[in-house]
Amino acid sequence: MINPLLLGPVTGPKRPLKPYLPDEAQKISDGIGHGRLVIHAHADDAGTVVTIGTYRDSGSSVYLHGNNHVRQVADTFDSPAQALASFERLHGDTMRPGPALATPAEHEAAAARTPIGTQAAGPQPPAVETETVPFLRRRRWQPRRRP
Repeated sequence: MINPLLLGPVTGPKRPLKPYLPDEAQKISDGIGHGRLVIHAHADDAGTVVTIGTYRDSGSSVYLHGNNHVRQVADTFDSPAQALASFERLHGDTMRPGPALATPAEHEAAAARTPIGTQAAGPQPPAVETETVPFLRRRRWQPRRRP
């Protein structure tokens, strides 16, 4: 059997740059990414992320279930107050404010949208200042001689 690592570099990307998402999940993801859907809180529902958010343009609130390609609208509300009250009643013990952490696929999609040659905005390391210090030569330790 031939070792595949010895065959050389693999041609082509190993996975697509932008993952395929069904239409509804893609619309939700675009709404969050473009700021049209504001996420108020998230919670863990037996290993699945659930979130509550409000669309800026219509003012309607949605209860979202899942992440990435499995994200779907589970319920809709007329106001953010109704949505948050219902969400807190269902997931009060695991409820956290704001959106959930981005998944690896969401990080990859954001990196794919960043133009090549630009660096992601973030904290820059402090400038290193060099300082010249005089070199002191130490004498080598020798045992004391007795007369």
